Amino acid sequence: MTTTGSTAARVRQQRPRAGGPGSPQRPPPGPGRHGGIVRALRPDAVAVRLLVGVGEGRRRVVAMKRVHPAGIFEAPIADDAEDYRLEADYLQPGSGA
Repeated sequence: MTTTGSTAARVRQQRPRAGGPGSPQRPPPGPGRHGGIVRALRPDAVAVRLLVGVGEGRRRVVAMKRVHPAGIFEAPIADDAEDYRLEADYLQPGSGA
């Protein structure tokens, strides 16, 4: 995945801070698979889907939820899912939206 420095900096600056004093809470991890969650950074996407089981011939499509305005999307994934891909929708240039 290719991102510009300015986009990465905005995401880093806007990432939730750790909890108050003495809190073990940490900011969420970056893009990729983290346990039962897949996160994606697609700043210009209007929608992202998680395609699970692509290599197994039985594909399941899961709509990813935008969890940050900078383009961070996430969706659950089964622990036993070995293969997944991302599919994103982008606006056409000049569409005005």
